[in-house]
Amino acid sequence: PRLAKFMSAAMRASAGGSAGLLAVPHGRRGARRPVVTRRHVRAPASAATPSSSADASVIGDDDDDDDDASCAFRTRDETAAEFRFEGTRRLYGDRRFEKLAASHVAVLGMGGVGSWTAEALARSGVGALTLVDLDVVCVTNVNRQVLATDASVGASKADTMAARVRDINPLCDVTIVRDFVSEANVEAILGLENRNRNRRDDVDETIDFVVDAIDAERDKAAVIACCVHHRVPVITVGGAGGVDALGDVVVEDLSRATFNRLCQRVRRLLRREYAFPRGEERTPREIYGVKSSGDSRETKARAKGRKKPQGKFGVKAVYHRENVNFFKPDPGTRGRGGMGCDGVGGSAVFVTGALGFKAASHVCLALMDDDGDDGRAAARGPAASGWRSRVWPKGRERGGERGGE
Repeated sequence: PRLAKFMSAAMRASAGGSAGLLAVPHGRRGARRPVVTRRHVRAPASAATPSSSADASVIGDDDDDDDDASCAFRTRDETAAEFRFEGTRRLYGDRRFEKLAASHVAVLGMGGVGSWTAEALARSGVGALTLVDLDVVCVTNVNRQVLATDASVGASKADTMAARVRDINPLCDVTIVRDFVSEANVEAILGLENRNRNRRDDVDETIDFVVDAIDAERDKAAVIACCVHHRVPVITVGGAGGVDALGDVVVEDLSRATFNRLCQRVRRLLRREYAFPRGEERTPREIYGVKSSGDSRETKARAKGRKKPQGKFGVKAVYHRENVNFFKPDPGTRGRGGMGCDGVGGSAVFVTGALGFKAASHVCLALMDDDGDDGRAAARGPAASGWRSRVWPKGRERGGERGGE
C-alpha cells in the first residue's frame, strides 16, 4: 500500500507539472517530512523550449561526480584520455603510470584466465597489447570468459577481446594474432626470430612481458623455454579446471609449484626436453621439513653437508592448489568436473577470474618497478651462456632420460 501510494503521488506530480518535485517517503513519517531531490537534465538542442530549461527531478540522491566536468566527457579525444586512468595515476604516481602506458604485453590464450588478464591490463592503462588465439567463442564459454556473451558466440575470441579493449581504452595499441601458439611459431608470434630469418612485421618485437594462459602443456613448455632463452619476462598460469572454491592464489617459481597438475606436467617437460635445471635430489621429508627421531646419523650427516636446493627457473607461476575443493565429488559427477565439449574440465568464473587478475597484478607491478627482477630493466636478447642458452630450441641439450617433477 505504501509503495502504491508513493507511485500514484509520483505520477500525479509528473502529470500535473507541479514544478517537477517528487516527494520521497522517508520512514513512517515520510508524508509529513518529504525529502525533495533535484537533478538537472540537459535537453537536446533540437528540443529546446522555454520550459525545457527548467529543472527535471529524479528519485534518488545527487551524484557527487556531477560536479566534476571530466565525468561528462563522452568523446574519444585527448581531453577524455587525461581522465580515463586518473585513478590509476593517483594510486601509483605519474612516473610509474607512464611506464605502464609505454609497455607492451602479449597475452597468449583468450580463455577463462587470459580474457580476464587482458581485461585487467587494458583497464590498468597498458599501452600496447598483443592478443593471441585462433579459437571462436562457444556458448560453453559463457560461464567463465569475460568476452563470451550470447551476442559473441561464433565470433573470433581475439577479435572480440580486441574490440572490448579498444572500447575500454581507444588509445591502446592492440595487435591481433589469429593462431594457436606452438613450438613452431612461438618465436614468430612474439617477434623473437633471428634477423636473418623471415620475421613477422605485424608484431612489435619489443614485447615487455608475456602471459602464458594457454591450456596445452607442450605448448606452454615451448613458450616458457623460448622466453627464458630470449630473456623476455614471462608468467605462466596453472590449471583452474575442477577447482570449485576460491582459496589462496599462489604466485611462486614454477619449479616450486605444488598440487597443480598442469604446472607439474609443464615442469616435467621443461626438465626432460628443454634442459631446465633439476635441482638436487631431495626426499619429501627434506622438502617439507618433516623431522623424525628415527633419522639415522648417516642421513643427518649427508643433509648437513648438502648444499642449499637449487634449480629455480626464474619463471613465476600463478596457480590454485587443486586439493582444497569445498564439495566432495557426488556419485553422478565425473572426476573433477569431467571434460566438456570444449576440452576442459568444469570451472568457475570466480576462480579463473582471480587467476587472471593475479597474473595482471604481477605483470603491472613488475613493469612499474624500477628494480624488479623480471621487469623491463632485465637484460634482453638471447642468453649467450649458462643453462638459459641451452634451453632453446628443443634438443640443443637433453636433460637426460631421468624424469622429474
